[in-house]
Amino acid sequence: MPNSKKKKLSKRQKEVLILKAITEFGDSAVYDIRNGTLGMTLYAHAEVREESRVLRKLIPSDWNGLKTIVTYIEEPDEDEDYEMYDSF
Repeated sequence: MPNSKKKKLSKRQKEVLILKAITEFGDSAVYDIRNGTLGMTLYAHAEVREESRVLRKLIPSDWNGLKTIVTYIEEPDEDEDYEMYDSF
């Protein structure tokens, strides 16, 4: 694998690594590879917090020459008061 701090990855190389990540860690996240502050980084975006916890246990902090970061975006609860967001 290429050295993540010295070399950019081509679109094809990124696609291959993302397919490898899906195969190795599952399809419960959306994967993205981009240059971050630590060099080339694999981002795994889970939909909910529970999925991100599972992924953090599966995905090592360094994987195939890339740093890794797991994130999640959780929708607000249905019971939450949405009026506080409507300030216009």
